[in-house]
Amino acid sequence: ADASYGVVESLDLQISGSWQMMFDQLGSLTSVVPAATSTLKNAQQEIQKAAANLDSIFNMFRAKGPSIFNLISKFWTLIWVLYFAFFVPLMLFNLYYAWWASGWFGGPKPSADNDGAVPPKGWCDRFRICCSTCSVCMTQFHDTQCCFWSMVILMQVLVLVLFIISIVLCILAGIKAFITAGCAQVYLLGEAASCQETISTLRSFVSSFWVSEQLERLEGVCPENNLMACALISAKMKSSVILTTVFSFLATILSLQVIIESAIMHEQARYRRTFTKQVLDEQEYEQSIFKP
Repeated sequence: ADASYGVVESLDLQISGSWQMMFDQLGSLTSVVPAATSTLKNAQQEIQKAAANLDSIFNMFRAKGPSIFNLISKFWTLIWVLYFAFFVPLMLFNLYYAWWASGWFGGPKPSADNDGAVPPKGWCDRFRICCSTCSVCMTQFHDTQCCFWSMVILMQVLVLVLFIISIVLCILAGIKAFITAGCAQVYLLGEAASCQETISTLRSFVSSFWVSEQLERLEGVCPENNLMACALISAKMKSSVILTTVFSFLATILSLQVIIESAIMHEQARYRRTFTKQVLDEQEYEQSIFKP
C-alpha cells in the first residue's frame, strides 16, 4: 500500500508539473496573441492598400500598356529601316565604284579636252551649256582628288557613327545579359517543374484557384499559359545579344575595309586614266608624224 501510494504521489507531481508548464505557456500566449492579432490587422490594412495601388496600376497598364509598347515597337522598326535605307545605298554605290574602277561599266577614261569649245549660237545651245555647267561637278570632278578624299572623310565619319551605334548595341546587350542572369535565379519563371509544383501547392490549400479554366489539368499548365516568362525571353535575349554584338562590330570593320578598298580602287582608276591618256597622246603623235 505504501509503495502504491508513492507511485500515485509521483504521478501527481508529474501531472501537476505538466499542468504548470501548460499554464505558463498559455499565459505567455495570452500576452503574445493580442499583439500578434493587432500586427496582423495592421498588416492586412497595409496589404489592402498595396493591393489597391497595384490594382489601379495594373488596370491602367492593361489599358494603356499595349498601345505604348506597340508605339515603341513601331518607332524602333522605323529607326532601323531608316538606318539600313541610309547605309545600304552607300554600300551598293561603293560596290559599283569598285566595278567601275576595275574597268567595268565603261571604266575610267581621260577627261575630255574642252579648249576648242564652240560658243553658243542660240538659246538651245545656251540652255544646254547651262545644264552641262550645273552638272559639271558630277561629270568632270566626281573622281578628282579633292572630291574623292572629301567623300572618304565623310564616309569615315559615318563609320564612326556606325561604331558608336555598335557600342550602344553592346551596352544594350549587356543589359539584356544582366536581365537574363537575374531572371535565371527565379526558378518559378524558368523551370516547368518548379512552376507546376508551385501551382499544385496553391491548389492544395486554395481549392478554387485556377489559371485559365476551372477544371483544367495541372500537367502542362505553365507552358500552355506562358507562365514561364524567363524561359520565354532567355533564348531570344541570348540570340539577340550574340547577333547584335558580333555583327555590329563586323559591320563596322567591313565598312572601314570598304573605304580602304575604295581608296585603292580610286588610285588604280587614276593611274588607269593617266595611262589611257598617255596611250592616246602617243597614238595621236604617231598619226601626226606619219600623216602624209
